[in-house]
Amino acid sequence: MDSEACVSLLLGAEIDRVLDSPYPTQLKSLRDLVTSPQCSDAVVDRCVHTRLCRLDHLARCLLEGWRRWPYVLDIIHPLCRNGRVRDALLRHEPEFVQELVVAAVKSDGVESEYAAAAVALFSHTLPDRVTLPAEVQTLFLRLVDRAAHTPSTTTLRPVHGLLRGTSGMLLGLLSNDALGEFEAKLFQILHASTRRPPTDEDPLLTLYCLAIMRIVTSAAEDSLVLTTSCYQTQELLASTQPAGPKWDAAGMEKFFSSPTDAPRTINLLCLKTMWACATSTESVTIRLEVLGLVGDLIAAVPAEIKDTWCSTNSALMQKVQQKASACPPEGTLQLKAVAFVTQLCKPVDLPMSSIELARSSVASMEMLVQSWDEDAGTAWTTCVSALLDARTALALVKGVMELVMTATPLALLRQSAACLHALQTVRRAVEERHEIAEAGRVELSSTTILQRLQEMTAQSGVQTWDEQDHGAGLSGCRVAWANARQGIARELSAFFLGCLLSRHEGETTEVSPSAGASLLELHASSARWPASCPHDRGAAVVSPVTTTTMADDDCSDVAKNCTDWREALHEYLGRDASMKEGALRELFARACEDLEKRCEGVEEPLRQEREARGALQEQYRQLQDSYARLESECIDSKLRHDSVAGEKDELMREMEALQRRADEVVERAQDLEQQLRRSTEASAGQLRAMQHAMDAAELEHRTALARQAEDHEDLEAANVALRETLDQMKGELEKVNRTLTGVRGEKAALAQAKHSLHAEHENLVDQHERLRAQAREWRDTIQGHEQSQRDAGMHRRTLETALQDERRAHALQLQRA
Repeated sequence: MDSEACVSLLLGAEIDRVLDSPYPTQLKSLRDLVTSPQCSDAVVDRCVHTRLCRLDHLARCLLEGWRRWPYVLDIIHPLCRNGRVRDALLRHEPEFVQELVVAAVKSDGVESEYAAAAVALFSHTLPDRVTLPAEVQTLFLRLVDRAAHTPSTTTLRPVHGLLRGTSGMLLGLLSNDALGEFEAKLFQILHASTRRPPTDEDPLLTLYCLAIMRIVTSAAEDSLVLTTSCYQTQELLASTQPAGPKWDAAGMEKFFSSPTDAPRTINLLCLKTMWACATSTESVTIRLEVLGLVGDLIAAVPAEIKDTWCSTNSALMQKVQQKASACPPEGTLQLKAVAFVTQLCKPVDLPMSSIELARSSVASMEMLVQSWDEDAGTAWTTCVSALLDARTALALVKGVMELVMTATPLALLRQSAACLHALQTVRRAVEERHEIAEAGRVELSSTTILQRLQEMTAQSGVQTWDEQDHGAGLSGCRVAWANARQGIARELSAFFLGCLLSRHEGETTEVSPSAGASLLELHASSARWPASCPHDRGAAVVSPVTTTTMADDDCSDVAKNCTDWREALHEYLGRDASMKEGALRELFARACEDLEKRCEGVEEPLRQEREARGALQEQYRQLQDSYARLESECIDSKLRHDSVAGEKDELMREMEALQRRADEVVERAQDLEQQLRRSTEASAGQLRAMQHAMDAAELEHRTALARQAEDHEDLEAANVALRETLDQMKGELEKVNRTLTGVRGEKAALAQAKHSLHAEHENLVDQHERLRAQAREWRDTIQGHEQSQRDAGMHRRTLETALQDERRAHALQLQRA
């Protein structure tokens, strides 16, 4: 069991001890647990979720303890970050907000525990019946001043938390000057964050600045901010003072909706996402916080700007997708990174590997519960909305059914909210996606699903409770567990019923009638479970009643003089009104006299101040425009600096590799130099031997060349003789052919002398064949002589080429020596 799980068990046991105590008990042990580093907001949320029916009792104990012991404020601070606990406190004591803010304003500085508790109290939207105290303006401006003086995540996070729950009301209370000063300081902080050196960079500072701008721009509606409360009080009271221009959030809005500035914001968010996916120097908590802010900010950018950015920055988009896919599966890091990618790009632009990875993540029940504990399932919902398909939806439904049937009661109670959220999300998708409904109908035709539904129906009326979960400080509400189980069963039956009801005509999927009956039975049994809880839900809220006393002297005098109570009441009210009227006349007379004396010397300086104020306002607008341009240039420079820093690191690594290579080359050059000296000495002796060998070879080549020349001459003479003989044979052959032609011409005339001349004819034929064979032999002999002549020529050329190559090689060696 890890430390966080151990703290969760101890916190649950301590809360139960406080709630079960019949008398007021000390809360120091609870203070030590909730202020420990291992007690995160997720731990508090899990403990609170298993005790929802006892939150009123817990709130009453905390408020009573706060009246007695100041250290209870350290408990209220972390618990108030949970919205249910905060609402329970305000239900019992609505004035707690006023008291806490007044104490925070009166305390020394904004680092007191009162200020931290007030920020936690305002981190969620206030209920309708609770008003925002006026002192919260002072607290907010002090927090902004501190953040501007020392820009850091620690000083800016309270400003973000305070605006997150009170943005509309708080900004509506501030004046134009206060809003303008707040905007200027926020830009100052943003500018300071871009000027930080890489070694001192705060990964969250810039993101918190943009997150605050997003909250302000979201709340800057005519119905929320730009009301008459934005005017200065002096402008409302002075009839001669002209109304100044209203403050707007155009300077902040450009970071999200401007075609020129919004792409820079997207670039920054992409760089932060890649950093959170790849870095190993920061904790997982910081990386999760970065990805959470990045996901909120990318949602504020219009879709058309994101589409344009994706089409023009395909390389960076692919790099972000690769980093998100390669992100380590620590907590919900990968899920939040994929959620950012799905908000940035359309699903058609994502590779199939990233889509399958995201679908496998959202189909995991463990990932669903972790996402719900961290951010109420925001990242999970984003991925599901973009990438949900039939297979993923059915995997989620089957996972929830398996959890209901196999999980322990306490585990089911803790995970019930996440399961209900998943089922509601999938059920809404059935109405929009026909393939999910069809897949649900196919599953209903299987016996496994029907058996599960029947088992859930059979267990719906049985209150099973594992005593092992009930002990060791793990107590929970049986009714809450049963209601959670029945709520999940109701959502499951609603999902499958929706699949059945969305069936169209002509479909071939057959669903057994028993499936519909099982679903209706499960739905009816889940709706019959009682929702009452035996735990104490807290006493009724008693509003303080103020009583007023009336002076008895005047009333008694009037009562004595008047017998009718109506006349007595009229006389008493008339006398009281006359006295008040006289006092008011005298008061207003003195005030008017004083104002007349003061206004005589005020008009001229007032006009001068108005003119100076107009000039300063114009100068201020020009400075604001210049500052906005410089801010944009600074952000561009920051982005370029980040890219150059990455390139510098890469070049440094390459330079180190080249340096090592250069050292190796120098050592190799020294070795080669020594080898060259030895080779030079050896080659000098070899050169002399080769010179003698070359002379001998040249003499031998010349002798062979002369011998080949003589042979060539002999072959030429023989070739000439053979040609002459061949010509003679050709002449004789032509004569024989002419003779044969004549004989054939006379054959018809000499047919009668055929028998007598047959022998002569055969002799002539034999002679002709012998001559032809002899001609063929001479022709073959001539061709052999020609081939020998060609071979001799090629051999001679080869010898000449080899001789020239050896000469050039010897000459080159002589030159090198």
